[in-house]
Amino acid sequence: MKRTSILTIVGVLMVALTLVLCSGCGKEQGAEFIGTWKQVSSVMQFQNYTTIQKGNGDSFIITKYVVNKNNPEQSRSKTYSGVYDNGRIKFASDSVLYLDGDTLKSHGSLVGDSKKISDKILTLNELNK
Repeated sequence: MKRTSILTIVGVLMVALTLVLCSGCGKEQGAEFIGTWKQVSSVMQFQNYTTIQKGNGDSFIITKYVVNKNNPEQSRSKTYSGVYDNGRIKFASDSVLYLDGDTLKSHGSLVGDSKKISDKILTLNELNK
């Protein structure tokens, strides 16, 4: 009887340990950056968005959109490549993206403080709506 109880306890502990060790399994580095971000402070007519998607290896593709709400035909985009390094994405030679809580921030002038609006990579057409 005691032997069964000890084996049960050992089995439960092994399952719990396995769950704890594997809790981070399967999550790629930088996955928290992937999606569409909307800049918090923008001029009324213009809205700034940033999309971040996974490239090859540790690389990411960052697209900055400036959407003209009054004249969507004048909206524009620029794409950069970046590399994930120690919790940050470095791109455009002097810019670094990082997360401060749920806010995307950067060192450099290309991206202002932004909040994630979608885990999906939205297109310029979708942003212009």
